[in-house]
Amino acid sequence: MKGTLILSTILTFTLMSLSMPLLSQEATRDSADDSTPLPDDKPEQSITSILFSLDPLKKKGPDEKKITSSISAGLLKNFGNSDVFSINGSASFSYNNGITALNLFYETFYGENGSVLSEHKGQGIINLDHFVHPRIEIFIFSSGEYNEMSRLLFRNNTGAGAKLVIFRNRYWAPDISAAPVYQYEKYSAQKEEHEARASIRFRLKITPVDPLLLQFVTFYVPAFDDSENYRFNIDTFLQVKIATFTIPGIKDTDTGCGKSGLYLIGGYKREFNNRVPDDTKKLDQTVYFRISFLI
Repeated sequence: MKGTLILSTILTFTLMSLSMPLLSQEATRDSADDSTPLPDDKPEQSITSILFSLDPLKKKGPDEKKITSSISAGLLKNFGNSDVFSINGSASFSYNNGITALNLFYETFYGENGSVLSEHKGQGIINLDHFVHPRIEIFIFSSGEYNEMSRLLFRNNTGAGAKLVIFRNRYWAPDISAAPVYQYEKYSAQKEEHEARASIRFRLKITPVDPLLLQFVTFYVPAFDDSENYRFNIDTFLQVKIATFTIPGIKDTDTGCGKSGLYLIGGYKREFNNRVPDDTKKLDQTVYFRISFLI
């Protein structure tokens, strides 16, 4: 059912993205028949054409920002009747010249309730992307994760695939990607497993105004030989600009969301695994807040 919903969403967005150029051409022909604009007239873009447009790809110039790194952390400490301590953080590095991008990312969560461990998990990802067409990007990636509370010692997914860019403009950028992956997984209560899986991802970035970035990502990762053996994860966050600064000689991004500075981040992670050890839960949910420093 979830797979059907995802595929329906993919198909809908894809058909919309492919139909927009045709509608735009038809509207141009109709307007040309009605009247001929004066040489000094500037064509006005409708809201629809802007929202469903695909910005052209271009390689960044020598003075444009290609390397971005960030470090972020959040801390919670309660005293008194409830003695709770939790910390979360992330670090990232990215090189992007407009056509090819290398991204490294790591995040961790740790928590204690009294003197009892309540959370200890982390994830690291490395991926290399390259655009071969304004709408098509190929990639290779590898991810590793652990979760002590669910008794997951280590899981690695490594694969390669392609991404379809549905739209890409100043206000939003939805895309869908798919890849076959090789998975290694080891729980403390089970023997290690090796299997082939598919990885289907939908991602949506929204930048409605300069200080805000909203990102929604969902992963569906089923085993090829068993449809009941799957993971379905959601990771979404809101990033708000607190303060920005410029680096002399470097041209920053067009929106405030990627400029060097301080940001407040609030996020929600939902991780569902349909095949886990009998004494652990299938669903993990995490809400977090961080202050991020980006350069």
